Order: sequence, then structure tokens, then C-alpha cells
Amino acid sequence: MQLRHVFWIRVFLLSTLNILACQAAWVRKFPCESREYNLNPLESPFRIDSLHGSLETFDRSTILSLSILAIHDIERFKCSDLDLPLVEESLRFHALGMPVGVLMNFSSNCPLPITTSLTPPEGSLFSKFDVLYSFDHTLRLQTVVAEINFITQDGVELDCVTPKITPDIGTAASGVFTYFPAAVMAIVGIASWATNRRDVSIRPPLFESREAQSIVGPVWTVIFELSDYLRYLQFMFLAGSLTLEYPGFYQPIIGQAAWSSLLYWTGPIDHGFTYTGVEDGMYVSNRSYGLEYMSQMIGFPQMTDIMVDAFINLLILVFAALVGFLILYLAMSQLSKGFYLSVVSWDAAFILLGMILSFFSLPVLSYLSYELILIGYLPNYRIVLVGLSMAIIVYSNFLVARNAISQKDYGDHSSPDPSFQASRSLRYLTKANQYLAQYLPAAVPLLQGIMIGGLQDWGMSQVLVLMGIEIILLLHFAISLRDRLFVSIPAWCGIARLLIICLTLTFACVRNEVAKQWVGYVMLCFHGIVIIFGFLYQLDDLEISGGLSSPQDDLESSPDPFLTTPNYTRHYVTDFSAFYRQPRQSYARRTSRNGPSNPTGTRKTSHEGSGETLCSDSNLSTGSQDSFEELMEVPIRPDIDYSVRESDAYYGVSGNGLVSSPSIPPELAEESQQDQSTLRVWAVRAVENFKRPKKKEKGFQVMRPPRPPPPPTPPPPQPDL
Repeated sequence: MQLRHVFWIRVFLLSTLNILACQAAWVRKFPCESREYNLNPLESPFRIDSLHGSLETFDRSTILSLSILAIHDIERFKCSDLDLPLVEESLRFHALGMPVGVLMNFSSNCPLPITTSLTPPEGSLFSKFDVLYSFDHTLRLQTVVAEINFITQDGVELDCVTPKITPDIGTAASGVFTYFPAAVMAIVGIASWATNRRDVSIRPPLFESREAQSIVGPVWTVIFELSDYLRYLQFMFLAGSLTLEYPGFYQPIIGQAAWSSLLYWTGPIDHGFTYTGVEDGMYVSNRSYGLEYMSQMIGFPQMTDIMVDAFINLLILVFAALVGFLILYLAMSQLSKGFYLSVVSWDAAFILLGMILSFFSLPVLSYLSYELILIGYLPNYRIVLVGLSMAIIVYSNFLVARNAISQKDYGDHSSPDPSFQASRSLRYLTKANQYLAQYLPAAVPLLQGIMIGGLQDWGMSQVLVLMGIEIILLLHFAISLRDRLFVSIPAWCGIARLLIICLTLTFACVRNEVAKQWVGYVMLCFHGIVIIFGFLYQLDDLEISGGLSSPQDDLESSPDPFLTTPNYTRHYVTDFSAFYRQPRQSYARRTSRNGPSNPTGTRKTSHEGSGETLCSDSNLSTGSQDSFEELMEVPIRPDIDYSVRESDAYYGVSGNGLVSSPSIPPELAEESQQDQSTLRVWAVRAVENFKRPKKKEKGFQVMRPPRPPPPPTPPPPQPDL
């Protein structure tokens, strides 16, 4: 019964073989590893022209239909010269070096008749070989490889081809690899916001308004902490787009993180062509490499169109950030009536610019520098625009880094170390080293992006340059952080990137497909460990130690890459005990028991209180009270208006001053509140908050009353007559 069932399945599959072959997708052919030298296709009388295939799933088994199209010279080769049993014997697919599946059918059609759609060159004919192979599982997240040798009856090798079939990873795996890193990024942002919100009072103020500082102040630190995580995802995606021969499953899995590099939408620019990505159940590609090959794996347009689409996706994110900022502004304006848009307009714009540059400089520079390898093929104006865009991005990052460094040095007016004042050349050298140490962490992603896109024709050079950049960055972290090297998130990210680059070097040096597949799985596991434990566990430690550490410890352990400077930088003055003075005690009003006292007695008491203050601090309140009573005895001058304060000339009279507004009966107040609409109140307040308040001049002028006129001089005495 089982044999009959298998027989009918085979009959059904054989009947649909021609249909599957007609609908087959393009399969890229690779040279065989076992061949010591490559034959010249023009010298061989028989060669493989193309491969087409398809994957179909039937009853929990996967059927591979592979069609091999060959071309031969009719004068030097005959179809009877081919050893078909040896060809059939070589048809064995392997995954990680272990054989998988069974061969169900192998057929040959040599030669093919000449048709209008299939016309060979003069003096040659086409031949076709059909393979039907069955796998007992779906082969998710795997790549199957086979070496197919075409040998003559005399044992002469004609040609050898290696098809590498990578099935579609599936919707479930694609969703996990796409949304799980995004969820971790959201958790990192929420935890960073909750942690840095408590430390906003010890940070340098970004805003003049206390409400703005308490709500928007931690944004800058959160941006830097998120940028570490996002840059690792971008590095993971772009480092998987080098000009190397990766295992077949690696790039489709890494490509699911393309959203981190502004490739979350294909965009409107495609010039009528977009790669299919997955076709007939497998990933298809041609002879492209690098970023262009990655665009095929993820089903995007060509790289020349991806650059424009990436900028469009960036503008969409900027618009969403602006909408979020306006919503936050309206919420803050309702919570605080003294909060205006002008208070945070420039600071919020700078934060938005810093967020864009910190998040997306790496992929944007990679896409822009890719255009430079097409000089001579693209119009000159486009090359000029690319160069200007790269210069603007680099200079904008420099401005953001300089502002971050100035925020670090906020309030630092201490004098430099005297040891650095001995020689002018030594000071210049120290200053140069300090600038290099401060701007190096910001320059590393810029250099990585330019090298990844600009060195697309040299895969080994890409790996070596990236390795050198990471080594220099780690040396900087080792010098600047020292004991805190292994508790710094940027340092751990640098170590992880360096290990990934070292493993990537295997793809450039090793030809063995089995070794490449094992290294690919190790790299994927390492990426997962970094994403899960390297960030979530580190943030958990940050949350636990947040309540136990001091504010100074929080500042020292800040993950801001711009704050990691060497030990020869200036130090902060944190001991303010020498400037502390105990507040004075409140003065009590004079009571009736003091009674009227003469000025002489009052002055005597005042002097006694002053003397006692010099001897002891215990009688400070008594002396101060007597001095205050002495001032109260000064007669009031009639030519001075004491109801006008000097500060009112600059600050104005407050609304709750001495003159009180007429009280409103509670009945009328309740009726008026019920009649007003909540939406109308919000709209009116929003319009009022958008009005820019009148700019006040800095400083103030003390207005003193005019001096009284001098007393009239008495007339001179008349001489006595």
C-alpha cells in the first residue's frame, strides 16, 4: 500500500516537472571547490550555460526541480560521449557537509531542437538536463549545495557547476528577525529614558525653562544610548554587504535588519525595476556583489535608486519626529503655563539634527560613497551633489560633536595643570591629542560608512580597513576609560564589531563551503547574544545600580561616546564646602515688651551684639535682631516712595501683587466653568503658547531716587554798625 502511494506521488511529480521547469527561477552557478583549476569555457566543447529551479512543498516535504541548460560544439562533442550515470551519481545535495534528501529523477534531452525562443550560436546546439530532488523537511535557514560534474566516457572532465539553493526563510522567521531587534531597541529607549530622567538635575541644562529641562533634558542622553544600539544593527547589516562570498542563508537573515539603515520601505523611485528577492520558493540573484547583491536578497531596487529612496525614508522619519515634538509641546504647554515654543525652538531643532546624524550617518554615507565607484557612468552633476552631501554630513557631525563636548565642559573654569604650561609646543601637542580623543568616537561611523560604500570593488580591503578602524577605537577606549573599559557599552560594541570583522575575514580567505556555513551560524549566534544580553543585561545593571550610585558615578559611567576622553583633561571642582554659609535665622518682630527705647540704649545693645558675634556664633540671632530693630528706628523720609520696588523697573509688577482683583462669587465661577468647552480651552491655550514672548534685555539698572536739594544757605550776617 505504501509502495503504491509512493508510485502515484512520483507519477504526479513527474507530470508536473515540465510545468515547474517552465516557471523556474534563475539559480546562480558557482565554480566547484574540488577543481584545482578553472577550465576556459571557450576551449571546452561542452559547458553549462544557465541554471533554473523551483522549490515546492508537498506533505511536509520539499521538492526541488532543477533544470540545467548546456551548450556544446557539434563538431567536437556528441551527446553519446557524455557519461550520464556519473552525472547522476554526482547529484547529491549537502547541508553543513551532511547529505540531505534523495534523488527522485534525472533525465536528459540532448540535443534540444532549435526554436525561435531557443536559438544557439552557429555550429552549436543546446542540451537540457532535468533533476527532481526530494527533501524530508522545509530547509528553513539552511543552504543546500551540490557539485555536478559532467564527464565523458573516457573520463575527461568537461565542466563542473555548484548550485547553491537557499529556500525562503518564511514569514515567521522573517518577522522574528525584523521585529525582535526593533522591540529590543524600544526597550532600550524606555529604560534609558527612565534612568536618565532621574538624573536630569545633575546634567548641564539644555533649556532655560525648568519644565523643558525636566521633560526634554534626558533626550540627548537617550539619543546617544540608542545610537550605540542602532549603529550596531546598521553595522551588522552593512558588514553583511561587503564584496565577499557569504554562505547563502547569511545575507537573507541579516537583510531583515535593513529597516535600521533606512530601508524599511522600497520607496517610489525604482525606474520600473525592482528585484524579486524570493521567487519560486528560493532566493535568486545574478553575478552582482556587495550592496547590490544585498538589495537583491531583500527585494529592493538597484543601488542607484536606493540612495534616493533612503533620503525619502529619512524625510518621512523627520516629519514623524516633528509631529511627535509638536504633540509633546502641546502636552507640556498644558502642564506648564510658563512654557513657550521659543524656549526650546533652537534646542529642539539641534536635538533633532543630532538625532538624525547620530542615527543615520553610517548608512547614508555608505549609499552616497557607493556612487563614487560609478564615476564615468553617472552624470557629473550627480557626482558633485554626492560629494557636497557627504561634506555637509561630515561637517554637521563635527558641529554636533563640538556642541556635545561643550556641554561636557559646561561650567568648567578651572585652570589647566601647571605641568602643561612649561612648553608651548607641549601644550599644542596636548591640545591636538585631546581634540583627537574627543572627536574620534564620532568619526568612526563616518569612516566606516565611507569605506564600506567606496571600496565595493575590493572586498579584502574593506575587511582590513574596518578592522584597523575598530582597533584604533578600542585603543582610544582603553586609554580613556582604563578601569571602566569593561563596563562601557560603546567599548563592548567595539569589541563585538572587531570580533565580527575577524570572523568575516574567513569568507575572504576560505573556499570551503562547509567552513563558511559554520562560521555564518556562529556569527548569527554572536549577533543574537549581543542584541539580547549585551544591551538588555547592561541596561538591567544600569537600573539596579541607579539607586545605589551617586550622581558623580552616574556622570562618570555615562555611555556618551563624546565624554570618553583621556585622563589629561580638565577636572571639575566638586567640593563646594568652602563656599557654604549657614542661612540666617528668621528675624522676629518687635514685641510690646521691648517698649520704647532711646537710640543710645539701642546702639549700645547693637554694639554688644556685634562683639558677642565675633567671639561666638551662639548669640548671632540676638545681635542680628538688635541691628534690625536699630534700622526700624530710622525715621521714614517723606520724599521717598517706599511702595515702589527697584526690581519692579526690570521684572515688572507680578499679577498677585498688593492690589487684588475683585473676587468672583463661587456660583458664577461654577457656571462659567461648565459653559466652557474643553476643546476650545485647549485650542485657545495652544494659540497663546505659540506667541513668542517679548524678549527681555539682560541685566538691570538700579533706579535710585534723586537726592534731596541742599538746605538753603543762610544769608551772610550783616556787620554791626
